[in-house]
Amino acid sequence: MESVDGRQVKLSRGRFLGGSSGVNGTLCIRGTKQDYDDWGLDEWTGDKMFGYMAKVHSYQSYLRINN
Repeated sequence: MESVDGRQVKLSRGRFLGGSSGVNGTLCIRGTKQDYDDWGLDEWTGDKMFGYMAKVHSYQSYLRINN
């Protein structure tokens, strides 16, 4: 595929108990810092995105520990 520069992209197809809805709870796909930098948007740089992702992960860990 031209849009992924000839790379192979594997996607889960829901072949387990719960079907495709089970995939939603088991996957988190995010790009590399370079992927975000390649967009060319100042608000969406890799460093900024990974900073926000770190905040989300920290908050999710906080919720698991305190609930």
